[in-house]
Amino acid sequence: MRLTTKPFGTLDGKAVTLFHMEASDGAYAEVISYGGIIHSIVVPDQDGKLDDVILGQNTLEDYRARGLGAALIIGRFANRIVGAKFSLNGRVYQLEQGRDGNAMHGGSGNYSRFVFDYVGSSQTEDAASVTLRHFDDGRGGYPGCLTLTLTYTFTEDHKFQLDYRILPTEDTPVSITNHCYFNLAGHHSGVIDDQQIQIEADFFTPNDKTCAPTGEIRPVKGTAFDFTSEKPIGDGFASDDPQIVAFGGFDHNFCIRGRGYRKAASAYDPDTGRTLTVFTDRPGMQFYTMNNMPLKMPPSKGGALYGKHHAYCFETQSYPNSINFSHFPDPVCKGNTLYHFKTAFCFGIR
Repeated sequence: MRLTTKPFGTLDGKAVTLFHMEASDGAYAEVISYGGIIHSIVVPDQDGKLDDVILGQNTLEDYRARGLGAALIIGRFANRIVGAKFSLNGRVYQLEQGRDGNAMHGGSGNYSRFVFDYVGSSQTEDAASVTLRHFDDGRGGYPGCLTLTLTYTFTEDHKFQLDYRILPTEDTPVSITNHCYFNLAGHHSGVIDDQQIQIEADFFTPNDKTCAPTGEIRPVKGTAFDFTSEKPIGDGFASDDPQIVAFGGFDHNFCIRGRGYRKAASAYDPDTGRTLTVFTDRPGMQFYTMNNMPLKMPPSKGGALYGKHHAYCFETQSYPNSINFSHFPDPVCKGNTLYHFKTAFCFGIR
């Protein structure tokens, strides 16, 4: 494995760095210290052709101007907290309100807005890794402070792993994720209707009109949300299910079976033969199919024109709004306690 770095711009006097981790066959992954963004993951298809399967932007300025299609790190709490309010240890916390009056992706404290600090890196024959750190001072109204230490690893066999180490100063809800937009045919290849998805979930959480969970945990069986067996994403887009119609596609939390580190989902592109398998120790996963795109999106990475249903996200997470539902898995991390969560995206060929 080979690890190299190069400048990627400057923000408020702080240098932004691109980290390039490359396998011996030419496959590589790139991370930038702004927002902890995964800039590229380039892997072979069934004919050995390399292509970038992650949507993104060309420059730091482009990432700052339009985060759509960017593989950002989201925190302190991904997705929505309804009413931007929760109670914890006898105290009510009022967060910054965003869309529809909910707290969204951590508000002004969203980790995607900051340049992470470089901690260190390593490389061996089989893997390369880089570690970044972000200090969350509670901006947005969250309890106490939190230190996130995040290690990215790319391996010779094309596994991209994120290791999150979280140390809060006070009890706090935590749901940190990566907002990777995947298209296994290549980030520039357009609609993903024929790509096939399987999700290890027998239940999902329906949304209210603001796209926040209602509190119901609904079986997927017999619905458009049943991905227990592999099927094309486009089958779901064609559904008249009110949950699909309301949001123009999938933007829902799936309740991943089991506990501990396990398989959460997989994807397959029949045209290129590329596969992706997702592993995580988080209780939930937001499956999002890039439903909300401007009608005219400026050219993005490599001049690609991104549009509706051009990619999908597997956002491993605590359930959205779980701090307000006692029957959802508890998202609270205890103060002065170190937590370690991990998610891996494993690429292959079928």
